[in-house]
This record gives sequence, structure tokens and C-alpha cells, in this order.
Amino acid sequence: MRHAVVSLMLLILLLTIAACERSTRPLDRVNLDIEPVSGVYPIDQYVYPRDLEPDTYVYYTTDGSEPTEDSLFYPMPQKLLSLLHEGVMSNTFKFKAFRAGYEPSVTITRTYTLPFSQTTAQPLISPSGLDQIEPGTLITITCPTPDVQIRYTLDGSYPDLSSSLYTEPFPLTHPGHRAVYARAFREDMNPGYYAIEGYWVRHIQPEMIQVEGGSFYNEGYLVNVPGFMMDKTEVLQTEFNEVMGDWESHFMDGDRSDGIPIYYVSWFDAIAYCNKRSILDGLEPVYRYENYGNYPDFWPQGWNTDPANQHKVLFESNKNGYSLPTGVQWSFAALGGNQSQGFPYSGADSLTTVAWFNLNSSHTVHPVATKLSNELGFYDLSGNLWEWCWDSVNDGSSEKKLLKGGSYYSSASTCEVVHKWAYNPAESEAATIGFRCVRHVP
Repeated sequence: MRHAVVSLMLLILLLTIAACERSTRPLDRVNLDIEPVSGVYPIDQYVYPRDLEPDTYVYYTTDGSEPTEDSLFYPMPQKLLSLLHEGVMSNTFKFKAFRAGYEPSVTITRTYTLPFSQTTAQPLISPSGLDQIEPGTLITITCPTPDVQIRYTLDGSYPDLSSSLYTEPFPLTHPGHRAVYARAFREDMNPGYYAIEGYWVRHIQPEMIQVEGGSFYNEGYLVNVPGFMMDKTEVLQTEFNEVMGDWESHFMDGDRSDGIPIYYVSWFDAIAYCNKRSILDGLEPVYRYENYGNYPDFWPQGWNTDPANQHKVLFESNKNGYSLPTGVQWSFAALGGNQSQGFPYSGADSLTTVAWFNLNSSHTVHPVATKLSNELGFYDLSGNLWEWCWDSVNDGSSEKKLLKGGSYYSSASTCEVVHKWAYNPAESEAATIGFRCVRHVP
């Protein structure tokens, strides 16, 4: 019993000594090294900590005082441009790193000097402070420093000497958010601070026609159609590119001109266009891809390559944005709605007067609205290009998407309003397929 008590007391003594040793052992010190070393560097030189350990935070001062965790936080790396105040050519910085459970690092002192005694002024971008501008508004960039080169970008990158050279005012044409970045350069001066101006370029909406609600016989059944609005013409190449950006596509020789409708577009492409156009016009996009939301740029890669993904595109009928017409909407508008005169083609008994088809088109697409309109004022619902609709069509082997109207390559009977065709929704290589949009009228 006595030996057990002695052993227990010895164990307690050893544990106490170990605890004391741990409590008095100095903490490890955080490592910190700042590159580059002190010297003369251009204003775009990066300053950064080297080999920084995880969960370590760097703070710095510029007034010669010792850095603490209440000093300026250093979100590395940074350029000298960000570290030096405007007009300051040289400064001394003190850096210190902190990490929980460690001793702070030693203080690192660096003095950085710019190569020239002067820095170019920040450019001035005009107009400024506008929430919205009209497409085609001219952007002017000036700089108070004489004899400078002004370089600018429109893609969100910071300009350097390889960026576009400003020589005269230029227009902003593409709708949506646009940002102009500018910077002034001169050989005997440090390049100065960037100027940034953001704009919302208004989207000029294609003309739409309101179709009053009514009823008609569709494939032998009397169908009631609520009112809606539909594009007066097929979506143009220029309009499509404005909404989608620089569209990677190919066109027939000479087709890149005003008035030519977009083709080589899949059903998925048309869906993406509808949502992006809705966003530009301040409307609620109607299409959602599974749980990925309504903005096509956030949909998963490959969403538009598998025909089966058509079932993952969901139509939200409570939204007020643009969509593809249903087959019923398209047919009702093509027949003239409540003003229909019963023509087999959209707008006439004679196809030649209202459509481009295989006998008068020279087998090429034509500018929109170059034939007569139908009773409601719509153009090219017969001929010129097949048009995508929302509906799925089961052809016995796989589900495809509905096409209506015929094309410049179609026979007269194929251009009748009652005729229909189905096609792979992921296919974007058809030179005879386009589309137009509708909006639901509350």
C-alpha cells in the first residue's frame, strides 16, 4: 500500500513538471518573408509574402510604427500602385505576420521607390455617374497629363501597353452591364491610377405584336388561346449577337448584315437567348434548369449538348419574361388570330406573296419582312426559316422539338400553317432553322 501511494505521488509530480515545462516553453514564431527586397520598381510590381503558412495574417504600417493586429490588413499580393498613395514616389513599409497559438513574426521592413519622379494623372471617362445609357452612346476619355497614351479595355481586364489605344470617342453598343477601364502611359513617367466607369446599356427591344385571346381549330380540336405578344419577325443575327455576346457561329457568305435572321441555333440556344433577353429588359426569366436557377451562364457545362436535357429545362408560367411559342400560340398567330381569313399560308392563298420557299428563294435565307405580312402584321411565319417551338414531339424513337413554318428550302405544302416538323433540340448545324419569342399578357 505504501509503495502504491509513493508511486501515485511520483506520477503527480512528473505530470506537474511536464505541465510547467509546457507552460514555460516559448511558442513557435511565425515565419515571414516579403518579396521583393527594398529597391526601385515599376508601379505594377507585386509585393507579396513568400511561403506563408495557412491561417496566417499579415498586417502592415506606412508611418514607421510597429504593426499590430489593429494595423492595415495586407490582402496579398498587391501592386505598388495599391500600396503607394497617389503622388508618393517612395515609402517605407513594415510588415508583421500573426497566427493563433504562435509568436508573431519578426518585423520585415521594405522601402520601395518608383523609377520616375512623376506619375501620370488618372484618366477621366465621360459620361460618368449614369445608371443607364442608350446604345451607341459615345465614350470620351481624357487625361490632364499632356502627351500620354491612353489605353483602355471593355472586357473587365486592367489596361496595359498592349490594350486598345484611345484615339477618338467610341460607342458602347452591346446591351447590359458594360465597364470601361482606362490608364495613361508616358515613357518618362510612372503609369498612374486606373479609371473605371460602369454603365447599363439599354436593350432596344425587337418589335412585338399583341395577339388578342381567342379560339381556333388546331389539328381538329377547338382550342382556346389566352392573349400573348409575339415578335413581329424572326430574331435577327444582330439582335441575337447583342444579347448573347460575340456568338461563335458560322453564316452563309454575305449574311452578316442587318435584316438577316439568326440560324445555326439549337433549341437550347433559343432557350438561353429568351432568358438573357428577359434579364436585359428587366423581366423575370421564365426558364429554369433543374435547381441551377434562371441565368444560363450558371447552368452546368454540357447542359445544351444532350437532347435528353430538354426535360431538365422547366417553364415557370408565373414569370413575365420571353419564351418560345407553343405550337398552339404559333399556329394561332400564323393564321391571323381573331382576324384570320382562313388562308392556308400565313397571310395569303398565294405563297409567293408572303414567303421565301424553294421556288423563289434561290435556296438561301433572306432579310425579314421583305414579303407581305399576315392579317396581324407578322412576317415570314411561312417560309424563310423553320421556327423552334416549346413543344416536345414523340416520333416513336426519341423526343424531339416542334418546328413550324417551313423554310427557304421547303416546298409550298410544307410552308402551310398546319404542317409541322420535329428536330433534335441540341442540333445547331441547321441553316434552315431560326425562332422568334413570345410574352404572356396578364
